[in-house]
Amino acid sequence: MLDYNYQSEVNIACLLEDVEYEERKNALFKIVNIFKENKIEYGIVCSFNLFLRGVVDEFYDFDFIVNITMIPAIKKSMEQLGAVLVSSGGNGYCESDVYLHYQLGRVDLDIISEVMLCL
Repeated sequence: MLDYNYQSEVNIACLLEDVEYEERKNALFKIVNIFKENKIEYGIVCSFNLFLRGVVDEFYDFDFIVNITMIPAIKKSMEQLGAVLVSSGGNGYCESDVYLHYQLGRVDLDIISEVMLCL
């Protein structure tokens, strides 16, 4: 079994300290804080999850998986942050009842609910 602990620690240190990640880190903290304030339960998936675990050494956006009942609170939260809804409906890799693609500044984030994998 491969051990990704060292790479995970390096990735997290880079996220917290490297200027390259500053905009994404600040956006993440804003999102997580407003989700906490609004009692929104979520999971972090896809490339950022793999980055945190040390499986990959880069990520480009944040993907949040949520219960469909949280969507109205998420839309309100994104509006409060000034995030712009860029698209909805899907990304070609998976299908879901709700797929919302937002931009917060230059940071992309996807809200996904009721996922159905396409094989």
